[in-house]
Amino acid sequence: MRIRQAAACDVRSILDAAFAVRDTDPGFFAMWLRDALASSEEHVTPPADDWVHYASAISGCLRRSVFERDPAVVPEELRVESRSTFIIGDLYHALLQMGLAVHPDYVLLAHEVGGRIQDGRAMATRLSARCDAVFEFEGHVALIEIKTESPFAPKMRRADATAAGRDHTARPEHVDQLTATAWVLSFTHPHLTIGSGWVVYVNKADGDIDQQQVPIDDVHRIAALVNGRDRAWEDFTFEGDGGLPERLKSYPGGLCAPRSTTDPRGKWCQYRTHCSEVIDRA
Repeated sequence: MRIRQAAACDVRSILDAAFAVRDTDPGFFAMWLRDALASSEEHVTPPADDWVHYASAISGCLRRSVFERDPAVVPEELRVESRSTFIIGDLYHALLQMGLAVHPDYVLLAHEVGGRIQDGRAMATRLSARCDAVFEFEGHVALIEIKTESPFAPKMRRADATAAGRDHTARPEHVDQLTATAWVLSFTHPHLTIGSGWVVYVNKADGDIDQQQVPIDDVHRIAALVNGRDRAWEDFTFEGDGGLPERLKSYPGGLCAPRSTTDPRGKWCQYRTHCSEVIDRA
């Protein structure tokens, strides 16, 4: 996959077009929102012998990937804060997708589409993804992913990018997700020749928009991430608990942080308590 000339992207204009239609035709917006909500339903967990890795999680904690795959481990309930964050994301998905559909300067080519790589020639066939949207602008095709973030996230995201010397401030795991999604679409929807990628951040406190154009051509890294998750599982099933990957000391975004000083369950990870128990037994 090679990046061609970048497609222009004005997310504020796109969302402004969406709000204009929502205000005049709320029923039309309700249709888009229902579609976004239906697409956000939780995936059915496949059996371990036919495991599917989702693009949104391939850069995640390897331990969590093992626990997700182990039928003996029961995930903890999502907390209400997590569910609230997800529903806000669904709302922005609907706005972005409808905005691209009604904006006079853009053509919405696809949204909430994807699938699983089935081609045996691919480097990783256990990868599944679904896109937020693919759009066309003046003949150029781009893939776009929208994310909500906390008020404190932009400063940390930019500081990390500066320290790493990146020419964009998107989080690496989001670039991986976008790249993996583009790769999957090249198999499931080969007519979508994607030329560039955008990660769009919306601040949950003030609605500020930060759109970042990112490279989406490193499919070898995506294959390595998928294969690394498979190796972690193989080590675990062969050696038991001793085969678990080393637990990260500080996972990006604090995903494995405890809920409070008295509640050891994870804020965002549904396996933190089990993970901690494994460490205590080791």
